[in-house]
Amino acid sequence: MTIIITWIFRILGYLTIMRACVL
Repeated sequence: MTIIITWIFRILGYLTIMRACVL
């Protein structure tokens, strides 16, 4: 379960970084 949570945070963080770069 912990691994899944960490992966979710990684994906969310990656998306937020991409959004920041685009904006």
